[in-house]
Amino acid sequence: MLRYHVAFDLPHAAGEMQAAEALDFPNAVTQGFDLPDARLMIASALEDLARALLEEGKPPPVPSDDAQNPDADLIELVPLFDSVCRDDREIATMIRDADEEPCTHHG
Repeated sequence: MLRYHVAFDLPHAAGEMQAAEALDFPNAVTQGFDLPDARLMIASALEDLARALLEEGKPPPVPSDDAQNPDADLIELVPLFDSVCRDDREIATMIRDADEEPCTHHG
């Protein structure tokens, strides 16, 4: 199962949203009303982005052991649901056979 590093920025004042960004899956950024909501929203964003890539015949990005954000309040590993991954061997084959380098987080 693919697991991505997600950085959470905790609210510092009442009424602020909880931000979430997958550090090793480009464009996976969202927010929630609180931490449980942000967790659900980032899992949904990862699923939607992975499905879009798979529909284009592209593998999802390879999670990076080096993904970090020193400014994050919290970093958690969030799995990409099995319903998206279909079969870990199939994804591994797609990643290995991809013409382009896997996506990586820059910035």
